[in-house]
Amino acid sequence: MKLSARNVLKGRVVKITPGAVNSEVVIELPGGIQVVSVITKTSVESLGLAVG
Repeated sequence: MKLSARNVLKGRVVKITPGAVNSEVVIELPGGIQVVSVITKTSVESLGLAVG
């Protein structure tokens, strides 16, 4: 199954680590489970992601 942060995951962003091209985003899902995703810096901006 393919997941997309744009339309599937609902949670709270707990950390964003920017890199040269991609960013690592840690999302806390209900129940305290954390998911780590690597997405482009452009996607972080277009999704309006921020800690909190």
